[in-house]
Amino acid sequence: MNKELRRPISALLAALLAASLLAVPGTALAEEAAQPTADAPAADTDGILVIAEGTSSVAALAADGGGETGVEAAEVREALEDAGLQVTEQLSDEAGGAVFAANAPAGMSDEEAARMAGELPGVACAQPNYVYYAIDDISQPDLLSAGLDEGEVAVLAALPLRANDPYAAISSPTASRNQYWLYASAFPEAWEFVTTDGAVTVAVMDSAVYSDHEDLRANVLRDEAWDATDDGPMDFDTANYTVNSGHGTSVAGVVSGVANNGRGIAGASFNGQVLPVRVFNNEGQSSTKFIYQAFMHLMREKASGRLTDLRVVNLSLGTYKAEAVADGILRGCIALMRDDFGVVTICAGGNGDKAGRPRTDPLYPADWPECVAVTALTADGANASWSDYNPYKDISAPGVSMLTTRPGSSNAYGTMSGTSFSAPLVSGAFMLLFTAFPEASVGDARDAVYASATPISDSVNDRSETSGSHGALNAKGALCYLKAWRFTDMPRNHWSCESVGYAALKGIVNGYADGSGAFGVEATVTREQAACMLYNYLGDDASAPAAPQGDVDQGQWYAGGVNWAVATGAMNGYSASDFGVGHRLTREQAACILANASHADVDVADPTKFNGLKGTAQASDWARAALIWAVDEGILNGVDNGDGTRSLAPGQYVTRSQMAALMTNAIEAGIL
Repeated sequence: MNKELRRPISALLAALLAASLLAVPGTALAEEAAQPTADAPAADTDGILVIAEGTSSVAALAADGGGETGVEAAEVREALEDAGLQVTEQLSDEAGGAVFAANAPAGMSDEEAARMAGELPGVACAQPNYVYYAIDDISQPDLLSAGLDEGEVAVLAALPLRANDPYAAISSPTASRNQYWLYASAFPEAWEFVTTDGAVTVAVMDSAVYSDHEDLRANVLRDEAWDATDDGPMDFDTANYTVNSGHGTSVAGVVSGVANNGRGIAGASFNGQVLPVRVFNNEGQSSTKFIYQAFMHLMREKASGRLTDLRVVNLSLGTYKAEAVADGILRGCIALMRDDFGVVTICAGGNGDKAGRPRTDPLYPADWPECVAVTALTADGANASWSDYNPYKDISAPGVSMLTTRPGSSNAYGTMSGTSFSAPLVSGAFMLLFTAFPEASVGDARDAVYASATPISDSVNDRSETSGSHGALNAKGALCYLKAWRFTDMPRNHWSCESVGYAALKGIVNGYADGSGAFGVEATVTREQAACMLYNYLGDDASAPAAPQGDVDQGQWYAGGVNWAVATGAMNGYSASDFGVGHRLTREQAACILANASHADVDVADPTKFNGLKGTAQASDWARAALIWAVDEGILNGVDNGDGTRSLAPGQYVTRSQMAALMTNAIEAGIL
C-alpha cells in the first residue's frame, strides 16, 4: 500500500490529544484502551518532546524534499528556552523539522515541563520522553551445534515439508533441536497455500540484528537498515549484537530465518524480508524519541515508494508505568502507520515479574488497541505460567524453548523463551496474509487471525475468563478465513468460514461466475456441482469420454467434471440414461461419492459413532455402509439438534458450505 500521508503528524497528534484518545495523566482514556492500575509507580522519563504547530506532512518531504511549517522552528526553540527549557536536539522529522527534545528546568519534573511547554505559543503538543525496556527472554539461551543425531535425521527423512531446513523438519518438542512452534501454529499447512518469498517486509524494531548469520543473510535488508538511536543508517561493522542478549537476532530468526536453504531453521514467514531498526541503546533501553524516529523513517520510506512492501512492525519492548498511557506521540505513530500505510504493529505481551509470576496490569504499547498484543504458550498449547494476561491481550502463540538464530557466528542457534519470541510468530502469520491478499487492510487481517484462533485448554493456568486473547495462533486458519471473507455473501462469524476458505484456496470451489463475488453460502449443491468440486481437486485437468447419460449436456460448464466423475466411478448417476443434472445432492449421496472417489473399503468401518446419532433408521440401504464409513472417519459428523444430540439426517440436502466442509474433512483426514 503506497498511500501518501496527507495529514501532518503534529495535527494528528494534537487532534488525538484534544479528543482524549491519548490522555494525559488524570484524564479518562478512550473506553477500549487499557487502564492503568491505581498503584502503578511513576513512569521513567528522559526529558520531553515538543512538536510545533503546522509541521508539514511526510508526503511533502517524499515528494520534493521541502515544505512549509506554520511556525518558524527558531521561534519555537526561542519560546522553549525563554521558559527555562534546555533544547537538546531538533529531531529529524518532516520538512521543516519543528520537533524538539528538551530537558526540564532544575526542580521541575518532566511531566510538569511538558504541561508548561504545551501552553507555549507555536506548540502543537508536548509530552515526556518515556523510557521503554526490552521484554527480555526469561532463560539463558542454550547454544547448539549444527549437527543432527541419527534419530533426528530419520525423522527429517520421514516428514514431507516445503522447506528443507533440518530443524524445521523436527516437530517433536522433546527433540534436542526442533521447530515444534511451526507445527503448533499450523505454518507448514499455511505454506502449502502461500510463502512470502520477499513479497512483504517486517521492520524488527529491536537491538541490532546479526545479518551475517547463514540463516538471516539472504533475508535481511542491510542497505535499508536503520539505527534510530543515531537517526541514521545502520553500521553493521560497529553494531553491538549482544545488547539484550542478542535479542534482535533471535527475533529475526523466528519471523524470517531463511527457509529452504538446507540449513538450520525456517522462519514463520517463509522468506519475508527483514528490515532491522535499532531502537535500543547499549544499555538496553529505548524511549519515545528513539521509537518515534524509527517510525518517522519508516513513514518517509513508505511515502517515497522505497518501502512499499513494509506491512508489519515487530516490537518487543514496553513499560508498566501508568503515566506512559499518555504517550500520544508513540500511540499516534502506531495509529498513523496502520491507518495511512496499512502497517500492523505486533507487540510482545510481557513476561511477568522477576519472580516468574505473570502480571495483569497494562503494558504499553502492547495493550493499546492500535497494537496486537501476544501472550506465550508452552509446547503443549497451555498458557506459559509467567506470561502476562489481562483483557487487553489479543492472541497467543508458542513462546517456550524456541529454537532460533543467535549472534556471534554464522551458524549459531539457541533456544529462547518469552513473549518476544511469540510475537514474531504472529508477525510471520500477518506477512503470509498480506502476501496472499495484498489488498487486505490491517483490520481484515487482524480479524482473520482472531477469528481463526483455536481455544486454549489449560486447567492449571485457566485464563479464559480473564484474558482478552482470542486463542492460539492458527496461521492456516487465518488464511482460510481471509479467503472466505473475499466472498461477498460470507458472514464473518459463519461456522463454515475455515472450510470454505480452505476449499477455495485448494481450488475446489470458486464461487458463482456471475460477477457477484458470492459463494452461495446456504444454497444447495446440485449433483453436477458436486462432480465438478471433486474434479477440481482430484481430476488434474484430465479429460474423459462423454458420459453416457442423456441429461449431461456436453456443451455446458459442468460437462468435464461430470464426464470425469462417471468415468472414474466417483458418481454413477441414477441410471444408465439419467445422471441427475439439476437434482440436489443429499447427505447420503455425498457419503457415497466421497467413498467412491477415495476407493474406501466401507465394510470395515466401525459403526460405534454412527449408532450414537439419531435418525440412523432413515438411511437408505444402498447408502448405509458409506454413511457408517463417513461418520467413522469424521467426514460426516451429524446435524446439531441444539440439545446436545446430533442427527444423521441422511436425506437432508447438502449446502455449498456443507460440501466444502465435507471435502475439507476428507482431505485433512487423508481420505482424498
